Amino acid sequence: MEEVLAKSFIEWIREDCPYWDITTEALVPQGITVEAEVQARSEGVVACTSDIARILRSLGFSVRDVKPDGSRVKPGDCVMVIRGDARKLLLVERTMLNLLMYLSLIHISEPTRPLYISYAVFCL
Repeated sequence: MEEVLAKSFIEWIREDCPYWDITTEALVPQGITVEAEVQARSEGVVACTSDIARILRSLGFSVRDVKPDGSRVKPGDCVMVIRGDARKLLLVERTMLNLLMYLSLIHISEPTRPLYISYAVFCL
């Protein structure tokens, strides 16, 4: 399952940026290391964080402070911290955040959402 998810993740990035991230390539110098914190934007329960962390590690990022799957979060809580190459992180961050949100049911309409457990994230 993990290998299938990792391959799918790479494919989604290729679909999102078939020519890589031209803007990042033009504006962000090579060799810069950054650290990004993924934070909850609303109350809920995190989902599939361990899977996302494994995928990110397989892509060369270090990942720490990962909230365990099923943990409750409130606005501002750290879901995970990612460290690695700035260009690569900017390339994968939108796909990663979208995947976390969809796996956590954030795409469900607001009136329906209280029936489900969900959360939203953003990257600093």
